[in-house]
Amino acid sequence: MGSLIGMSNPFKILDEASLRWYHIKMMLIAAVGTFTDGYDLTILCLVILPLLASFGISSIKSSLGVF
Repeated sequence: MGSLIGMSNPFKILDEASLRWYHIKMMLIAAVGTFTDGYDLTILCLVILPLLASFGISSIKSSLGVF
């Protein structure tokens, strides 16, 4: 693999590389990670209000950090 200095197209190596199972696996892992993160945030938003109410913490107290 040569130096990138003086090359007219530094991405030529990436453009000519073949798509392998490893690349597909990494794309699937990234997609599942994004889905899981969104699912986590949605569930936390749905659960936090009833959880605060069960402990008797109002929205004003929780926003001020006073418990």
